[in-house]
Amino acid sequence: MKNLLIISLFITAFVQTTIAQEIKTDSTATGSESYALFNLSTPFDFISPRLRVGYIWGMSEKWKVGLAAGYGFSGYSLFVSSNNEGSDYQFWEIRPQLFLFTHPKKKSKPYVSAEFFYMDHNQTLDSDFYYPEESSEFVVRYERIDYNRKKYGLNIKGGGMIPIFKDFGINIYGGIGFRVRDVSFSNAIDPRFELNDIEDELGFFEAFRREEGTVVGFNFSFGFNIYYRIGDRQ
Repeated sequence: MKNLLIISLFITAFVQTTIAQEIKTDSTATGSESYALFNLSTPFDFISPRLRVGYIWGMSEKWKVGLAAGYGFSGYSLFVSSNNEGSDYQFWEIRPQLFLFTHPKKKSKPYVSAEFFYMDHNQTLDSDFYYPEESSEFVVRYERIDYNRKKYGLNIKGGGMIPIFKDFGINIYGGIGFRVRDVSFSNAIDPRFELNDIEDELGFFEAFRREEGTVVGFNFSFGFNIYYRIGDRQ
């Protein structure tokens, strides 16, 4: 975790320095709006519900740097008790992002962005099974187990800032990228190996908590933010 935070801070500082150098040579830069964000989608995520807030710093009229962070826990979650079938749910994430606003003088401001993300999900699961990494012929059943899921990667996104009132509006975004998912289990109570003859009807949707090991794949991102605009107005 310590190394991850150092890397994230390094990336953010590098991007800010690079953009600052560009601003010095860009005599046409006139706007430097910033935005405070509250995500409307993440509280209703059925896999990892959480609250996410963020801030976008206006480095120039076109270039901006953002940082978002999210946190979820059992007492807050709308879905953990019904869908995740466990307890002691805890989730956190961090997301540095670089924005290029392609038409900054428009009322609704479109952009493209590159977003690095890291997530960490911990939970205690009850009375289920998982597919062990070392064997495809068996499953491991348990009465109770500690579960950890790490997920990190990069998204390329497109979106826009759509004003509703003078300084308030909606940020809609969507994108695609790649992700690495690492799932591990520990402290199992009553673990037992069984032949893998289970018809897992929800296998695709349950893979995030039943497949031990590391998997690389595509990542899809979409959602909505409420924003408050800060700084220069055009």
